[in-house]
Amino acid sequence: MHCEQAETLLANHAFGELNAREKASLLEHLAQCPACTGMLAEMRSVAGVLKEALEAGEPPRLSPQRRAKLFKAIAAAEKKTPKMTPPKQAAPLEKPVMPAWFRDIRVPRWGMAAVAEQSEILQKRCFARESPRT
Repeated sequence: MHCEQAETLLANHAFGELNAREKASLLEHLAQCPACTGMLAEMRSVAGVLKEALEAGEPPRLSPQRRAKLFKAIAAAEKKTPKMTPPKQAAPLEKPVMPAWFRDIRVPRWGMAAVAEQSEILQKRCFARESPRT
């Protein structure tokens, strides 16, 4: 197992949601990879906090004093943050921009017909071939 494959299974393992085969291959990889083992430790700590929060039931409430302090801090941060202005749009181009050498090319109508005919012949030859027998 590679680290990329292990990373997809680490969160499920932290929550105990792997089947026996996946768990065995992941544990084998974790025995050899300290980076993935560290990631698993972080995920387990996050999973523990989430489980505790879900089991606690009612969310914690802020006291009126803390709530007022929080709103003051948010207002102060908003004053310090510069207002973002949308980028100015470029003026639309009146003519499509083309290189000069491309504009000066003159192709006669019979030339275009010849190119179309040649491409049709090539297409028929390429797709009409039988596949080689093996």
